[in-house]
Amino acid sequence: SIALAVIFGALWLWLRIVDEINPFPISLAPLILLASILFQVNGSLALFNLAPGFPLDGGRVLRAILWGTSRDLRRATWWATRAGQTLALLLIAWGGWVFYSESNGSAVWYVFIGLFLWNAAGEGYRQTLLLERLRRVSVGELMVRTFATVPPDLSIAEFVEQHVMLRRDQTFAVSEVGGFHGIISIDHIKRLRHAEWTTRRVRDVMTPVTSLQLLTPQQTAAAALARLTSSGAAELPVVEAGQLIGFLGRADVSRFLQLKSGQPRV
Repeated sequence: SIALAVIFGALWLWLRIVDEINPFPISLAPLILLASILFQVNGSLALFNLAPGFPLDGGRVLRAILWGTSRDLRRATWWATRAGQTLALLLIAWGGWVFYSESNGSAVWYVFIGLFLWNAAGEGYRQTLLLERLRRVSVGELMVRTFATVPPDLSIAEFVEQHVMLRRDQTFAVSEVGGFHGIISIDHIKRLRHAEWTTRRVRDVMTPVTSLQLLTPQQTAAAALARLTSSGAAELPVVEAGQLIGFLGRADVSRFLQLKSGQPRV
């Protein structure tokens, strides 16, 4: 935003100079006005984001400074959150005063921005607490160690009849004597037409192990949640020494957080 403000500010000045010495009967007023608006908007946005209130950029800088002093991330986040909520209250109060004293309807936007900042600050603090809890527990403590396996040469029709219809598992491991080959789930089947169920095999539609994001039991649950989020998968396999030992999914993480803190599901 600062870079854009500088660019549009320089463009605004250049256009004004050109407009004064412009020998052509073409007005540059519309371009000057546009550059001026973009300069002011980006400059205001940069200043607002640098305000020392979490979760704004300035609030994150403040939290980093507090953490560098205390080495306590939770306490640093708490103070930065309080700074953000104080800023939110000031915006709400300012908007209310301007609306009351000047009958200016645009002042309502200050109130809306303040309410948004208040909620964002509280949510940012809660997310920090959740991540702190997840950093203290390993994947091995949360993963599900019992899982179903299917052979890669099984037809999709047999897979549905013998496994999907009889179990509540979301994801099945594809393995045989040679080792772990990949995973298959109901989502894989949805991509097929029903007529293909008898001709296609599990190995044809599964996600191979080379394309999977694998977890290890020593990883923190916070790192695992980041991988779950980036992959978009409901659950990921946990591998140790090249062997599949379990699965960890979003539901498992949410269950842990609900039991430990009573927080809503992530």
